[in-house]
Order: sequence, then C-alpha cells, then structure tokens
Amino acid sequence: MAITTKPVIVETSPPRGPPSPSPYFVGRDDSILEGITHIYSTPAAKIAIIGPDGIGKTSLAFSLLRDPKVKAHFAGACYFVSCEALCTGTDLVRGILEALRISVHPEEKDTFGFLYQQLLKAENLFLVLDNLETMWSEDTAADATGVGEDLQRALEILGSVYTITSVVTRSGAVVPACIPWTMLLPEGGIPPLAPHDTIALLQHNVRQSFPTESIDDEQAMEIAKTVNGAPLAIKLVSGIYNPKHRDTFAFLSQLKERISSPGDGVPNIIQIIVEIALDSAPISENPECPGLLSILSFLP
Repeated sequence: MAITTKPVIVETSPPRGPPSPSPYFVGRDDSILEGITHIYSTPAAKIAIIGPDGIGKTSLAFSLLRDPKVKAHFAGACYFVSCEALCTGTDLVRGILEALRISVHPEEKDTFGFLYQQLLKAENLFLVLDNLETMWSEDTAADATGVGEDLQRALEILGSVYTITSVVTRSGAVVPACIPWTMLLPEGGIPPLAPHDTIALLQHNVRQSFPTESIDDEQAMEIAKTVNGAPLAIKLVSGIYNPKHRDTFAFLSQLKERISSPGDGVPNIIQIIVEIALDSAPISENPECPGLLSILSFLP
C-alpha cells in the first residue's frame, strides 16, 4: 500500500537531481529485487551499498530510487543527494535540505536541529546519499578539526529519524557505525559482473556508437577478462573502442600490457584506462585539451 507524505515546507528552486539512468543495466537483478523486498518489509530501512570504484554502486541505488513500485510506495517522495562536492556535516545537511526543496532562513543558527524537525514532519520518504566516501572515511571520526564530529551528527540524524528509508553508497568495505544499518546490499559488497554480462554490456555500448558493428566473441572475451567485470571500466573502453580505427587495437594491446592480471582491482584498471586515453594522440597532440579537461573536472 502506498504511503502518503505531507508537504514539508515551502519549495525553493529545483535541486540538482540524480545522474541520468543507464539505458542498459545488467547483472544486478537479484540485488534490485532483494533491495526492493527489504524496503517493503522493513520500516525506515537503512541500506548500505559498498564496493570498489566503478563497480556500479550508484547505478544500483539509482535503480531502487527509480523503481515504479518504490516510487508508489513512497508516493513519489524519493530524493537523491550526491556527496561528491560536500566536505562537512553542515554541507550534507544543506544538501539534504536542498534535495527536499526546503528553504532555510538566513538567520537559522541550528541547521542540524532544523533538518531533524523537518524530517519528523514527513510521514515517510526515501533518501539516497551517493558517494559518501568523499566525506567519510575510517579516520573521519577521529579527526581533530571537528569535521568528523560534525559529519557524525548529521549521519546520526538520518539514522535516528523513523520516517526515513535511506540508501548510502560508499567505496570501500566499511560504513559509518553511527547509522543502524538494516542491510548490506548485497551481502559482502557488489561483485564484478559475470563474463556474459560484461560482454553483453560491452557489445551494447559499442553498438550505440557503431550500430552496424560488433566485437567478435574472442576479442570481447579478452576485454571482459581485462576489465574484471567493472561497469565503469567497460563504459570507458566502449567509449574508446572504434572497430574501424587501428589506434583502437593499439589501445587494447597497451591496456592488456599495463594490467598484470585481472585481479589488479577495479580502481587500478580505471586509472590505467584514463592514463592511456590521456596519453593518446588526439589528446596529447592538442595543446588545448589539458586546459579543457581541467575545467571539466570541476563541473558537477
């Protein structure tokens, strides 16, 4: 049965929403179903999605956020907060208020208490905090500057309000203890995609750029082994791949040489792909590219 939600406070300008959904999402059906079932059966569920960079944490959280049954369950009160540009607990509080379209009076001194009171007014809502690792690490709580204490207070508010179902994504294997987690989705963290899912995603991405082309099965399997089932690495390779250009095969050969084995780990693979791409002729021979990439790196 759908749960209604009361208006919280006057709306401000629309906040930045979640990233555009991936048009082709494979290999996570069991996790999506498990997450939806838990949300339905657990009031104020607190779900952590962890794993290495590029493994698909945001995509999994986004799939839960945009699922029609979940949206109906919360009467559309589903919100997304990216933590990438946030540094402190105060930033997080303001980011959540912005996502909820709640205006804060300029003279409000206790934004933490203000957020807590506003969240209590909501009957039920679903909140995704994405990329918490940019704000919180295992050492944050012991930070002497007070940033850790500030952030912990914000997280404790989210953990204590019984009207909030939340999903938090974070790179790594550890999550903040100040939130009473009800589920780790999936148990043990997100695994790499299976080889057949990796190949399916790779073929799909290539066809988006070259509708009449495809990667032969042998080469697709080699690429699948190289990227170790990491969706972001697959996306990056797909963006560089051009079946009609000889530089593509030189790139793939160089990528394979740089990676000693598939067990090198997702972050390392992604870093290597980016480094090879930045050293490629189209970028290295264009003096304007470094400056442009520097500007783009600051964009949300």
